[in-house]
Amino acid sequence: MTVVRVTVPLFLPKALDYALEEGAQGVLNRFVEVPVGKKKVHGLVTELPESSPFDKLKTATLLDAPAVSAQTSQFYHWVARYTLSYPGESLRAALPGGYVPEPVVPDTGYLPTGKMPEKMTDTRKKVLDTSAECGEALTQAELARRAGVSPAVVKGLAEQGCLRAVPILDAEPVLSPAQVPTLSAAQKAAADAVAAAMTGRTFTPFLLDGVTGSGKTEVYFDVLAEQLAQSDGQSLILVPEIALTPQWLDRFEKRFGFRPDVWHSSIADGARRKTWWRVLEGKARVVIGARSALFLPFADLRLVVVDEEHDSSYKQEEVFRYHGRDMAIVRARLANCPVVLASATPSLESWNNTAEGRYTLLHLPERHGDAQLPAVRMIDLRQSKTGADAYLSPTLLAAIEDRLAKGEQTLLFLNRRGYAPLLICRGCGHRFNCPSCDASLVVHGARLTCHHCGFTEHTPETCPSCDSPSLHAFGPGTRKVIQEVLQHFPHARAAVADRDSVQSDADMADIVTRMEQGALDILIGTQMIAKGHHFPNLTLVGVIDADMGLAHGDLRAAERTFQLLTQVAGRAGRAEKPGEVLLQTYNPEHPLFAALKTFDRDAFYALELKSRKGGGFPPFGRLTALILSGPREGEVITCGQHLARQFPQADGLRLLGPAPAPIARVRDKYRYRLLVRSSQPAHALVKHWLESTPVPKGVRIDIDVDPQSFY
Repeated sequence: MTVVRVTVPLFLPKALDYALEEGAQGVLNRFVEVPVGKKKVHGLVTELPESSPFDKLKTATLLDAPAVSAQTSQFYHWVARYTLSYPGESLRAALPGGYVPEPVVPDTGYLPTGKMPEKMTDTRKKVLDTSAECGEALTQAELARRAGVSPAVVKGLAEQGCLRAVPILDAEPVLSPAQVPTLSAAQKAAADAVAAAMTGRTFTPFLLDGVTGSGKTEVYFDVLAEQLAQSDGQSLILVPEIALTPQWLDRFEKRFGFRPDVWHSSIADGARRKTWWRVLEGKARVVIGARSALFLPFADLRLVVVDEEHDSSYKQEEVFRYHGRDMAIVRARLANCPVVLASATPSLESWNNTAEGRYTLLHLPERHGDAQLPAVRMIDLRQSKTGADAYLSPTLLAAIEDRLAKGEQTLLFLNRRGYAPLLICRGCGHRFNCPSCDASLVVHGARLTCHHCGFTEHTPETCPSCDSPSLHAFGPGTRKVIQEVLQHFPHARAAVADRDSVQSDADMADIVTRMEQGALDILIGTQMIAKGHHFPNLTLVGVIDADMGLAHGDLRAAERTFQLLTQVAGRAGRAEKPGEVLLQTYNPEHPLFAALKTFDRDAFYALELKSRKGGGFPPFGRLTALILSGPREGEVITCGQHLARQFPQADGLRLLGPAPAPIARVRDKYRYRLLVRSSQPAHALVKHWLESTPVPKGVRIDIDVDPQSFY
């Protein structure tokens, strides 16, 4: 019997010991089935101790799956340790549903055997001729479709032995060199630098810094072509929004002649299982996915790309908290391969790491081809006033009308879905709030919805407090904006792209196709449409509320607003036609808008870094947040105060709080925050502090290392 230490994807503080009947040879990093309590779960053998402190061990059973690579196993362990999570948290991110997925049975295809049927008919001849001309195995449905017959004809030929059934195996990707574009000198130099690190199996973090439309994607496509030309190896491309994938996938297929494997939360179960196994077996050469794709069991990573590396959606904000960009760098380091962080507006952390020599800068200073950066103008809403309960200024309306007359397209950006953020009674002032959260209900047509807990109810016709029918929806949402657009331009072809209307790749692909084919005049969208999309006839971008992000008041408010507005501005004028960007604001004197007007990102970043350095905030200091929550507010407050009294004193270490979270109640749980600020990483100290301080059973503590938001 061999003692194995198994990490299981459960909320447990340590790995568990089991006995394995097989010998120790080849057992490390293998998946096993083990009993935990009354149920059986799948886990990963992460250690082979000589003995166990426990006398009687339950038995582990090896699963019929290859071992994960050592680099993958190390990555799971590293992430759990860095995020101060339980060891099984990263493994749970790697196993869909907490179990090794069932292998996907290959589709059955049919090939001709040369035997003729007892009675030849026109339909049978069509099937046999089609199968012979195709030269590859086709499924029953596909063969019938191509031959223009019923699937029953194919089935009958197979039963007579005229067709033989074979499994349809995944074909190796075939490159399409005819689709290779000509790179500029700057693009080629950048691609060559990354390719050299990849070929040399050298961990090198690159910051691919290029203005919007400069061709950053073509740079790493060139490196991908190099990797695919090699005999083996895998590449991972991370994107912040699954909404980016349809257009990206089409672009990839045109360039390489096949579609990569895809991984995100919205793919079907069969596709998810297929991708997982293809990655484990090394068959998936290129994977594009959301942040969770980092935890796939890659056999041999050669390249990692983080597209739009600055994007806040790379941060996992719930339960198992990690930053996808930062963990991608660790993934690449453990795999001894380059990692490319691509962005027109890099995060201040990446920008500072480049300035201090930790990252290698690859700079693309100009838009690709003849395209020029758009002109940016501020619309001072104190002067160009909107009408009552209206949000499009006369200046913006005139610009939209001009584009419609020219047959050009407009994008109106507002990062708030729904109809309006508030419903208030004009009679008594009653405000419709969520019963479980300290947040207003958002108007979504006939329903009111809480964006924090998901609570929903019908929009009432009268006020529940005073029975008045004078209910008014205050503030703009994407639905109110399109309503206003159609009031002014009733014949315009307009659509909305937000989380309510775009819930799948197919939905996003439809929006993209309509924009590309000129079937839309005006698109109203949230941040899902602000980056990564290329619409040649889009010449006007209007930002409805440029001040919205600044109202958040957190550490990164100005940085994020600058990044988001720069990205959305970059959608305009990406081809031959010049573009224009109009930003509606009540504060045009803000330094952020001065930098946006001239696209002087470096000057804005210098101001932000100076401010951060003075306060010892990232990237010049480290933060660790503790979120305390529980159903009884007094108990949560007492726990926070007790933790604060037990906080260790040390140089370069400071505790802020406890203080109520900005949204102090979510899902009927009261929330208080503690923030540890340190000059250096303080993982060991924080871990010891929490382990040595008793916490009431009714209080939950969530740890967020390197927090990105403070709600």
